[in-house]
Amino acid sequence: MMSPTSPKRFPVLDTTVFPKSCLENFFSCSFAISSSIAERVFKTFARRQQSTPPSEKKQESSSYARPLCSGSKQKVYMHNTRKKAYRAVDCLVVVHEHLLLEKKKRRKQERLPSTHKTLNKARKTPLKNNTSAMTWYTALGFKENPLDIRPNPRLVGLQYEEELLKNFILKGELCFLTGLTGSGKSSLLRRVEQTLPGHTFIYLDAQDLPPGFRLEDELKKKRSFFDRLRLRNFPSKTPVLLIDEFQDTDPRLVLEARAKWENKQARRIKAIIIAQIDKVLRNVTPAFKERLGNRIIELRTLDSDEMKDIIRLRLKRGRKNFSQKIEEEALGLLVACADGNPRRLLEYTELLFDFHHTKFGQNNPLIKNPRYRITYHAAREILAVNGINVAQYSTSKPRARGIEAFKKKFNQQERALLRFLMTGQKTYRDIARHLRTTKANAKKQVQALKRKEAVVYAGKRGKDGLFEAAPKIKRLRVNV
Repeated sequence: MMSPTSPKRFPVLDTTVFPKSCLENFFSCSFAISSSIAERVFKTFARRQQSTPPSEKKQESSSYARPLCSGSKQKVYMHNTRKKAYRAVDCLVVVHEHLLLEKKKRRKQERLPSTHKTLNKARKTPLKNNTSAMTWYTALGFKENPLDIRPNPRLVGLQYEEELLKNFILKGELCFLTGLTGSGKSSLLRRVEQTLPGHTFIYLDAQDLPPGFRLEDELKKKRSFFDRLRLRNFPSKTPVLLIDEFQDTDPRLVLEARAKWENKQARRIKAIIIAQIDKVLRNVTPAFKERLGNRIIELRTLDSDEMKDIIRLRLKRGRKNFSQKIEEEALGLLVACADGNPRRLLEYTELLFDFHHTKFGQNNPLIKNPRYRITYHAAREILAVNGINVAQYSTSKPRARGIEAFKKKFNQQERALLRFLMTGQKTYRDIARHLRTTKANAKKQVQALKRKEAVVYAGKRGKDGLFEAAPKIKRLRVNV
Protein backbone atom coordinates (compact mmCIF):
# COMPACT_ATOMS: atom_id res chain seq x y z
CA MET A 1 0.00 0.00 0.00
CA MET A 2 1.33 3.38 -1.00
CA SER A 3 2.13 5.95 1.67
CA PRO A 4 -0.05 9.10 1.58
CA THR A 5 3.11 11.23 1.59
CA SER A 6 4.53 9.70 -1.60
CA PRO A 7 4.69 12.04 -4.60
CA LYS A 8 2.52 10.86 -7.50
CA ARG A 9 4.86 12.14 -10.19
CA PHE A 10 7.64 9.66 -9.29
CA PRO A 11 7.61 5.90 -10.11
CA VAL A 12 6.67 3.33 -7.44
CA LEU A 13 9.78 2.18 -5.55
CA ASP A 14 10.67 -1.41 -4.68
CA THR A 15 9.96 -1.64 -0.92
CA THR A 16 11.80 -4.94 -0.40
CA VAL A 17 15.29 -3.42 -0.81
CA PHE A 18 17.31 -0.94 1.18
CA PRO A 19 16.83 2.84 0.81
CA LYS A 20 20.10 3.40 -1.07
CA SER A 21 19.13 0.80 -3.64
CA CYS A 22 15.76 2.47 -3.90
CA LEU A 23 17.49 5.74 -4.79
CA GLU A 24 19.67 4.01 -7.40
CA ASN A 25 16.59 2.45 -8.97
CA PHE A 26 14.95 5.87 -8.88
CA PHE A 27 17.86 7.45 -10.73
CA SER A 28 17.83 4.76 -13.41
CA CYS A 29 14.08 4.83 -14.10
CA SER A 30 13.44 8.61 -13.89
CA PHE A 31 14.91 11.53 -15.84
CA ALA A 32 18.71 11.75 -16.19
CA ILE A 33 20.38 13.17 -13.07
CA SER A 34 24.11 13.70 -12.72
CA SER A 35 26.23 11.86 -10.17
CA SER A 36 26.98 15.12 -8.33
CA ILE A 37 23.26 15.54 -7.59
CA ALA A 38 23.11 11.91 -6.34
CA GLU A 39 25.99 12.55 -3.99
CA ARG A 40 24.26 15.61 -2.60
CA VAL A 41 21.06 13.60 -2.08
CA PHE A 42 22.91 10.84 -0.23
CA LYS A 43 24.71 13.38 1.98
CA THR A 44 21.46 15.15 2.78
CA PHE A 45 19.75 11.84 3.50
CA ALA A 46 22.62 10.83 5.84
CA ARG A 47 22.36 14.20 7.55
CA ARG A 48 18.67 13.63 8.12
CA GLN A 49 19.39 10.16 9.52
CA GLN A 50 21.73 11.70 12.09
CA SER A 51 19.00 14.07 13.22
CA THR A 52 16.50 11.22 13.95
CA PRO A 53 15.87 10.14 17.60
CA PRO A 54 18.27 7.49 19.03
CA SER A 55 15.52 4.97 19.66
CA GLU A 56 14.32 5.13 16.06
CA LYS A 57 17.93 5.02 14.81
CA LYS A 58 18.62 1.91 16.88
CA GLN A 59 15.47 0.20 15.64
CA GLU A 60 16.34 0.97 12.02
CA SER A 61 19.93 -0.27 12.35
CA SER A 62 18.80 -3.52 13.95
CA SER A 63 16.27 -4.10 11.19
CA TYR A 64 19.01 -3.76 8.57
CA ALA A 65 21.34 -6.14 10.44
CA ARG A 66 18.82 -8.99 10.60
CA PRO A 67 17.56 -10.86 7.55
CA LEU A 68 13.99 -10.46 6.39
CA CYS A 69 11.55 -12.86 8.03
CA SER A 70 7.97 -13.86 7.48
CA GLY A 71 4.86 -12.77 9.27
CA SER A 72 4.19 -9.59 11.18
CA LYS A 73 7.90 -8.79 11.61
CA GLN A 74 8.41 -8.64 7.82
CA LYS A 75 5.65 -6.04 7.57
CA VAL A 76 7.46 -3.92 10.15
CA TYR A 77 10.74 -4.13 8.22
CA MET A 78 9.00 -3.33 4.93
CA HIS A 79 7.28 -0.34 6.53
CA ASN A 80 10.61 1.01 7.83
CA THR A 81 12.25 0.50 4.43
CA ARG A 82 9.34 2.18 2.61
CA LYS A 83 9.44 5.08 5.07
CA LYS A 84 13.14 5.70 4.44
CA ALA A 85 12.71 5.35 0.67
CA TYR A 86 9.99 8.00 0.56
CA ARG A 87 12.09 10.23 2.81
CA ALA A 88 14.97 9.89 0.34
CA VAL A 89 12.67 10.69 -2.58
CA ASP A 90 11.43 13.83 -0.82
CA CYS A 91 15.04 14.80 -0.20
CA LEU A 92 15.84 14.26 -3.88
CA VAL A 93 12.96 16.50 -4.96
CA VAL A 94 14.08 19.32 -2.66
CA VAL A 95 17.71 19.16 -3.82
CA HIS A 96 16.77 18.89 -7.50
CA GLU A 97 14.42 21.89 -7.35
CA HIS A 98 17.07 23.89 -5.49
CA LEU A 99 19.65 23.11 -8.17
CA LEU A 100 17.22 24.11 -10.93
CA LEU A 101 16.63 27.46 -9.26
CA GLU A 102 20.38 28.04 -8.97
CA LYS A 103 20.84 27.15 -12.63
CA LYS A 104 18.12 29.59 -13.69
CA LYS A 105 19.65 32.38 -11.60
CA ARG A 106 23.07 31.71 -13.11
CA ARG A 107 21.67 31.83 -16.64
CA LYS A 108 19.85 35.06 -15.90
CA GLN A 109 23.02 36.67 -14.58
CA GLU A 110 25.11 35.54 -17.52
CA ARG A 111 22.29 36.38 -19.96
CA LEU A 112 22.69 33.15 -21.82
CA PRO A 113 19.91 31.64 -23.99
CA SER A 114 18.08 28.78 -22.34
CA THR A 115 18.31 26.34 -25.27
CA HIS A 116 20.92 25.37 -27.83
CA LYS A 117 18.71 26.64 -30.64
CA THR A 118 18.51 30.16 -29.28
CA LEU A 119 22.22 30.02 -28.43
CA ASN A 120 23.17 29.23 -32.02
CA LYS A 121 20.81 31.93 -33.26
CA ALA A 122 22.38 34.46 -30.91
CA ARG A 123 25.84 33.53 -32.17
CA LYS A 124 24.86 34.02 -35.81
CA THR A 125 22.90 37.26 -35.46
CA PRO A 126 24.74 40.45 -34.37
CA LEU A 127 23.63 42.48 -31.39
CA LYS A 128 21.35 45.20 -32.78
CA ASN A 129 21.23 47.29 -29.64
CA ASN A 130 24.99 47.42 -29.16
CA THR A 131 25.61 50.55 -31.18
CA SER A 132 28.88 51.29 -29.41
CA ALA A 133 30.55 48.46 -31.32
CA MET A 134 29.11 49.59 -34.67
CA THR A 135 29.87 52.35 -37.14
CA TRP A 136 27.34 54.32 -39.10
CA TYR A 137 27.80 52.23 -42.25
CA THR A 138 27.55 48.85 -40.48
CA ALA A 139 24.34 50.09 -38.83
CA LEU A 140 22.98 50.81 -42.32
CA GLY A 141 24.01 47.35 -43.56
CA PHE A 142 27.26 48.13 -45.41
CA LYS A 143 30.27 45.84 -44.90
CA GLU A 144 32.75 48.60 -45.75
CA ASN A 145 32.64 52.37 -45.65
CA PRO A 146 30.96 53.42 -48.93
CA LEU A 147 32.21 57.01 -48.50
CA ASP A 148 35.86 56.08 -48.03
CA ILE A 149 38.10 58.83 -49.47
CA ARG A 150 40.84 56.40 -50.52
CA PRO A 151 41.23 55.55 -54.24
CA ASN A 152 38.20 53.73 -55.57
CA PRO A 153 37.84 52.34 -59.11
CA ARG A 154 34.14 53.29 -59.24
CA LEU A 155 34.36 56.57 -61.11
CA VAL A 156 31.80 59.03 -62.44
CA GLY A 157 32.25 61.51 -65.29
CA LEU A 158 35.76 60.42 -66.38
CA GLN A 159 34.85 58.05 -69.21
CA TYR A 160 36.60 60.11 -71.89
CA GLU A 161 39.80 60.44 -69.86
CA GLU A 162 39.75 56.69 -69.16
CA GLU A 163 39.50 55.76 -72.83
CA LEU A 164 42.27 58.23 -73.71
CA LEU A 165 44.56 56.76 -71.07
CA LYS A 166 43.89 53.19 -72.24
CA ASN A 167 44.70 54.23 -75.81
CA PHE A 168 48.12 55.57 -74.74
CA ILE A 169 48.85 52.33 -72.88
CA LEU A 170 47.87 50.13 -75.81
CA LYS A 171 50.21 52.13 -78.08
CA GLY A 172 53.02 51.83 -75.51
CA GLU A 173 53.60 55.53 -75.05
CA LEU A 174 54.62 57.89 -72.28
CA CYS A 175 51.71 59.79 -70.70
CA PHE A 176 51.29 62.49 -68.05
CA LEU A 177 48.11 62.57 -65.89
CA THR A 178 47.42 65.73 -63.90
CA GLY A 179 44.57 67.14 -61.85
CA LEU A 180 43.64 68.86 -58.60
CA THR A 181 43.76 67.14 -55.21
CA GLY A 182 40.96 64.59 -54.95
CA SER A 183 40.05 64.85 -58.64
CA GLY A 184 40.48 61.08 -59.15
CA LYS A 185 44.00 60.54 -60.47
CA SER A 186 44.85 57.58 -58.25
CA SER A 187 41.36 56.15 -58.69
CA LEU A 188 41.69 56.37 -62.48
CA LEU A 189 45.03 54.53 -62.37
CA ARG A 190 43.47 51.82 -60.21
CA ARG A 191 40.51 51.48 -62.55
CA VAL A 192 42.71 51.13 -65.63
CA GLU A 193 44.78 48.54 -63.78
CA GLN A 194 41.65 46.47 -63.10
CA THR A 195 39.76 46.90 -66.37
CA LEU A 196 42.48 46.64 -69.06
CA PRO A 197 42.78 42.93 -69.94
CA GLY A 198 45.98 41.18 -71.00
CA HIS A 199 48.33 43.60 -69.21
CA THR A 200 50.41 43.49 -66.07
CA PHE A 201 50.95 46.66 -64.07
CA ILE A 202 53.54 47.95 -61.62
CA TYR A 203 51.93 50.60 -59.42
CA LEU A 204 54.36 52.81 -57.49
CA ASP A 205 53.48 55.53 -55.01
CA ALA A 206 56.55 57.77 -54.98
CA GLN A 207 55.81 58.96 -51.44
CA ASP A 208 55.97 55.42 -50.02
CA LEU A 209 59.04 54.07 -51.81
CA PRO A 210 61.87 52.88 -49.53
CA PRO A 211 65.30 54.55 -49.80
CA GLY A 212 67.01 51.61 -51.53
CA PHE A 213 64.24 50.88 -54.03
CA ARG A 214 65.31 49.25 -57.31
CA LEU A 215 63.03 49.09 -60.33
CA GLU A 216 64.84 45.99 -61.62
CA ASP A 217 63.85 44.00 -58.51
CA GLU A 218 60.23 45.06 -58.93
CA LEU A 219 60.29 43.86 -62.56
CA LYS A 220 61.61 40.45 -61.52
CA LYS A 221 58.64 40.02 -59.17
CA LYS A 222 56.30 40.19 -62.18
CA ARG A 223 57.76 37.04 -63.74
CA SER A 224 55.26 34.28 -64.34
CA PHE A 225 55.72 30.62 -63.40
CA PHE A 226 56.93 29.72 -66.89
CA ASP A 227 59.35 32.67 -66.91
CA ARG A 228 60.97 31.36 -63.75
CA LEU A 229 60.93 27.83 -65.12
CA ARG A 230 62.86 29.05 -68.18
CA LEU A 231 65.24 31.01 -65.92
CA ARG A 232 64.27 34.37 -67.40
CA ASN A 233 65.59 37.44 -65.59
CA PHE A 234 62.60 39.58 -66.64
CA PRO A 235 58.97 38.86 -67.51
CA SER A 236 58.23 37.88 -71.09
CA LYS A 237 55.13 40.14 -71.07
CA THR A 238 56.39 43.66 -70.55
CA PRO A 239 54.45 45.43 -67.77
CA VAL A 240 53.02 48.96 -67.65
CA LEU A 241 54.64 51.29 -65.11
CA LEU A 242 52.28 53.58 -63.14
CA ILE A 243 53.97 56.21 -60.96
CA ASP A 244 51.66 58.18 -58.66
CA GLU A 245 52.76 61.37 -56.82
CA PHE A 246 55.48 61.79 -59.44
CA GLN A 247 56.75 65.06 -57.92
CA ASP A 248 58.43 63.03 -55.13
CA THR A 249 60.15 60.57 -57.47
CA ASP A 250 63.92 60.15 -57.32
CA PRO A 251 65.48 61.42 -60.62
CA ARG A 252 67.59 58.25 -60.81
CA LEU A 253 64.38 56.17 -60.88
CA VAL A 254 63.10 58.35 -63.74
CA LEU A 255 66.29 57.75 -65.75
CA GLU A 256 66.18 53.99 -65.09
CA ALA A 257 62.52 53.76 -66.14
CA ARG A 258 63.14 55.77 -69.29
CA ALA A 259 66.11 53.57 -70.24
CA LYS A 260 64.05 50.39 -69.86
CA TRP A 261 61.25 51.91 -71.94
CA GLU A 262 63.26 53.48 -74.79
CA ASN A 263 65.54 50.51 -75.65
CA LYS A 264 63.69 48.65 -78.40
CA GLN A 265 66.02 45.63 -78.40
CA ALA A 266 65.75 45.02 -74.64
CA ARG A 267 62.53 46.81 -73.72
CA ARG A 268 61.46 45.90 -70.19
CA ILE A 269 58.55 48.37 -69.82
CA LYS A 270 55.72 48.74 -72.32
CA ALA A 271 54.37 52.15 -71.25
CA ILE A 272 54.94 54.72 -68.50
CA ILE A 273 52.09 56.68 -66.91
CA ILE A 274 53.03 59.42 -64.44
CA ALA A 275 50.55 61.37 -62.30
CA GLN A 276 50.88 64.45 -60.10
CA ILE A 277 48.98 67.59 -59.04
CA ASP A 278 51.28 70.23 -60.49
CA LYS A 279 51.09 70.77 -64.23
CA VAL A 280 54.84 71.49 -64.40
CA LEU A 281 57.31 68.58 -64.27
CA ARG A 282 60.30 69.70 -62.20
CA ASN A 283 62.32 66.52 -61.58
CA VAL A 284 62.86 65.48 -65.22
CA THR A 285 65.28 66.49 -67.95
CA PRO A 286 64.33 68.54 -71.03
CA ALA A 287 64.82 65.38 -73.12
CA PHE A 288 62.16 63.62 -71.07
CA LYS A 289 59.72 66.50 -71.66
CA GLU A 290 60.37 66.30 -75.37
CA ARG A 291 59.63 62.59 -75.30
CA LEU A 292 56.40 63.32 -73.47
CA GLY A 293 55.15 65.87 -76.00
CA ASN A 294 51.44 66.68 -75.82
CA ARG A 295 50.40 63.37 -74.30
CA ILE A 296 48.95 65.10 -71.24
CA ILE A 297 45.58 64.24 -69.72
CA GLU A 298 44.16 66.90 -67.40
CA LEU A 299 41.25 65.78 -65.25
CA ARG A 300 38.46 68.32 -65.38
CA THR A 301 36.31 69.50 -62.49
CA LEU A 302 33.05 67.60 -62.23
CA ASP A 303 29.77 69.49 -62.49
CA SER A 304 27.05 69.40 -59.82
CA ASP A 305 25.05 66.58 -61.43
CA GLU A 306 28.13 64.35 -61.68
CA MET A 307 29.03 65.09 -58.06
CA LYS A 308 25.53 64.04 -56.97
CA ASP A 309 25.86 60.86 -59.03
CA ILE A 310 28.95 59.96 -56.99
CA ILE A 311 26.89 60.05 -53.78
CA ARG A 312 24.09 58.03 -55.37
CA LEU A 313 26.55 55.43 -56.63
CA ARG A 314 28.39 55.08 -53.32
CA LEU A 315 25.29 54.94 -51.06
CA LYS A 316 23.46 52.30 -53.07
CA ARG A 317 23.01 48.96 -51.31
CA GLY A 318 20.94 46.45 -53.21
CA ARG A 319 17.60 47.99 -54.08
CA LYS A 320 17.92 50.67 -51.42
CA ASN A 321 19.76 53.93 -51.94
CA PHE A 322 20.53 55.95 -48.82
CA SER A 323 21.23 59.06 -50.86
CA GLN A 324 17.45 59.54 -50.82
CA LYS A 325 17.76 60.27 -47.10
CA ILE A 326 19.34 63.61 -48.06
CA GLU A 327 17.05 66.29 -49.45
CA GLU A 328 17.95 67.83 -52.78
CA GLU A 329 18.73 71.22 -51.23
CA ALA A 330 21.02 69.61 -48.64
CA LEU A 331 22.78 67.63 -51.35
CA GLY A 332 23.24 70.86 -53.30
CA LEU A 333 24.83 72.45 -50.24
CA LEU A 334 27.31 69.53 -49.98
CA VAL A 335 28.21 69.89 -53.65
CA ALA A 336 28.68 73.65 -53.27
CA CYS A 337 30.94 73.23 -50.22
CA ALA A 338 32.99 70.53 -51.97
CA ASP A 339 33.70 72.97 -54.84
CA GLY A 340 34.18 70.25 -57.46
CA ASN A 341 36.39 68.05 -55.25
CA PRO A 342 34.96 64.48 -55.04
CA ARG A 343 37.13 63.58 -52.05
CA ARG A 344 35.83 66.57 -50.10
CA LEU A 345 32.26 65.72 -51.09
CA LEU A 346 32.62 62.20 -49.67
CA GLU A 347 34.08 63.60 -46.47
CA TYR A 348 31.25 66.11 -45.95
CA THR A 349 28.56 63.52 -46.70
CA GLU A 350 30.06 61.13 -44.17
CA LEU A 351 29.84 63.87 -41.53
CA LEU A 352 26.04 63.90 -41.87
CA PHE A 353 25.62 60.14 -41.45
CA ASP A 354 28.20 59.90 -38.67
CA PHE A 355 26.52 62.75 -36.77
CA HIS A 356 23.16 60.97 -36.76
CA HIS A 357 24.77 57.70 -35.67
CA THR A 358 26.67 59.19 -32.73
CA LYS A 359 23.86 61.56 -31.72
CA PHE A 360 20.89 59.18 -31.73
CA GLY A 361 22.49 55.72 -31.44
CA GLN A 362 19.94 52.92 -31.76
CA ASN A 363 17.17 55.50 -32.28
CA ASN A 364 18.79 56.80 -35.46
CA PRO A 365 15.95 58.32 -37.53
CA LEU A 366 17.76 57.38 -40.74
CA ILE A 367 16.99 53.76 -39.81
CA LYS A 368 13.88 53.95 -37.65
CA ASN A 369 11.86 56.53 -39.60
CA PRO A 370 11.40 55.73 -43.32
CA ARG A 371 10.12 59.27 -43.99
CA TYR A 372 13.00 61.08 -42.33
CA ARG A 373 15.21 63.26 -44.56
CA ILE A 374 18.27 65.35 -43.80
CA THR A 375 17.16 68.90 -44.57
CA TYR A 376 19.19 71.81 -45.83
CA HIS A 377 19.18 73.53 -42.45
CA ALA A 378 20.25 70.36 -40.64
CA ALA A 379 23.12 69.79 -43.08
CA ARG A 380 24.18 73.42 -42.72
CA GLU A 381 24.34 73.19 -38.92
CA ILE A 382 26.23 69.86 -38.95
CA LEU A 383 28.84 71.22 -41.35
CA ALA A 384 29.20 74.41 -39.33
CA VAL A 385 29.71 72.42 -36.10
CA ASN A 386 32.58 70.54 -37.78
CA GLY A 387 34.36 73.80 -38.68
CA ILE A 388 33.32 74.09 -42.34
CA ASN A 389 32.59 77.58 -43.59
CA VAL A 390 29.12 77.35 -45.12
CA ALA A 391 28.35 81.07 -45.16
CA GLN A 392 29.80 81.61 -48.62
CA TYR A 393 28.01 78.52 -49.98
CA SER A 394 24.47 79.57 -49.12
CA THR A 395 22.05 77.91 -51.50
CA SER A 396 18.83 79.25 -50.00
CA LYS A 397 16.33 79.77 -52.75
CA PRO A 398 14.38 83.00 -53.20
CA ARG A 399 10.66 83.06 -52.92
CA ALA A 400 9.96 83.20 -56.65
CA ARG A 401 12.07 80.06 -57.16
CA GLY A 402 10.10 78.29 -54.40
CA ILE A 403 6.81 79.18 -56.09
CA GLU A 404 8.21 77.89 -59.36
CA ALA A 405 9.14 74.55 -57.77
CA PHE A 406 5.70 74.39 -56.09
CA LYS A 407 3.93 74.84 -59.43
CA LYS A 408 6.16 72.28 -61.11
CA LYS A 409 5.55 69.57 -58.49
CA PHE A 410 1.78 69.94 -57.98
CA ASN A 411 -1.08 70.45 -60.39
CA GLN A 412 -3.69 73.19 -60.03
CA GLN A 413 -6.16 71.12 -58.00
CA GLU A 414 -3.44 69.92 -55.59
CA ARG A 415 -2.16 73.48 -55.15
CA ALA A 416 -5.65 74.68 -54.21
CA LEU A 417 -5.98 71.90 -51.63
CA LEU A 418 -2.53 72.64 -50.14
CA ARG A 419 -3.27 76.35 -49.85
CA PHE A 420 -6.45 75.46 -47.94
CA LEU A 421 -4.55 73.07 -45.63
CA MET A 422 -1.97 75.78 -44.87
CA THR A 423 -4.65 77.77 -43.09
CA GLY A 424 -5.09 75.09 -40.39
CA GLN A 425 -6.06 71.51 -39.61
CA LYS A 426 -8.97 70.20 -41.71
CA THR A 427 -11.13 67.08 -41.90
CA TYR A 428 -12.36 65.29 -45.03
CA ARG A 429 -15.71 67.07 -44.70
CA ASP A 430 -14.07 70.49 -44.50
CA ILE A 431 -12.01 69.72 -47.61
CA ALA A 432 -15.01 68.41 -49.52
CA ARG A 433 -17.07 71.50 -48.60
CA HIS A 434 -14.23 73.85 -49.63
CA LEU A 435 -13.54 72.10 -52.96
CA ARG A 436 -17.28 71.53 -53.60
CA THR A 437 -16.83 67.80 -54.12
CA THR A 438 -17.70 64.55 -52.39
CA LYS A 439 -16.04 63.23 -49.25
CA ALA A 440 -14.68 60.18 -51.12
CA ASN A 441 -13.06 62.40 -53.77
CA ALA A 442 -11.53 64.61 -51.07
CA LYS A 443 -10.12 61.53 -49.35
CA LYS A 444 -8.45 60.38 -52.60
CA GLN A 445 -6.80 63.77 -53.09
CA VAL A 446 -5.47 63.84 -49.52
CA GLN A 447 -4.07 60.31 -49.81
CA ALA A 448 -2.34 61.23 -53.08
CA LEU A 449 -0.69 64.24 -51.41
CA LYS A 450 0.33 62.07 -48.44
CA ARG A 451 2.23 59.78 -50.82
CA LYS A 452 4.10 62.86 -52.03
CA GLU A 453 4.82 63.78 -48.39
CA ALA A 454 3.00 67.08 -48.81
CA VAL A 455 0.24 66.36 -46.24
CA VAL A 456 0.66 64.98 -42.73
CA TYR A 457 -1.78 63.53 -40.18
CA ALA A 458 -2.49 66.03 -37.37
CA GLY A 459 -4.77 64.13 -34.97
CA LYS A 460 -8.54 63.75 -34.51
CA ARG A 461 -11.62 65.92 -34.03
CA GLY A 462 -14.22 63.59 -32.62
CA LYS A 463 -14.24 60.58 -34.95
CA ASP A 464 -12.84 62.47 -37.96
CA GLY A 465 -9.13 62.64 -38.74
CA LEU A 466 -7.36 65.97 -39.13
CA PHE A 467 -4.80 66.80 -41.82
CA GLU A 468 -2.53 69.75 -42.53
CA ALA A 469 0.20 70.76 -44.97
CA ALA A 470 3.69 69.39 -44.30
CA PRO A 471 6.25 71.79 -42.76
CA LYS A 472 8.38 71.88 -45.92
CA ILE A 473 5.31 72.95 -47.91
CA LYS A 474 4.50 75.63 -45.36
CA ARG A 475 8.01 77.03 -45.63
CA LEU A 476 7.37 77.85 -49.27
CA ARG A 477 4.76 80.41 -48.13
CA VAL A 478 2.94 80.29 -51.40
CA ASN A 479 0.43 83.07 -52.01
CA VAL A 480 -1.14 82.71 -55.41
